[in-house]
Amino acid sequence: MLTDLAYTSTVDPGQIWHKRLGHFHYAALNYMHKNELLQNLPYIEFKEEICEVCELGKQSRKSFPKHKAWRAEMLL
Repeated sequence: MLTDLAYTSTVDPGQIWHKRLGHFHYAALNYMHKNELLQNLPYIEFKEEICEVCELGKQSRKSFPKHKAWRAEMLL
């Protein structure tokens, strides 16, 4: 027995514009809205959600320790 299911989704215009403009921060998006720098840019409410792509982009990696690495003495 098969049943047809339909799921609805809501689209946050703030997230769409954030992604569309290269993960621009929300304060700058509201500045552009206030000064009418983009056509059809709606007012965007700042949300506490953290964009996963922005979060990963801000991470840094520690360098490898210089004298603690294992080194081979012979080939293979």
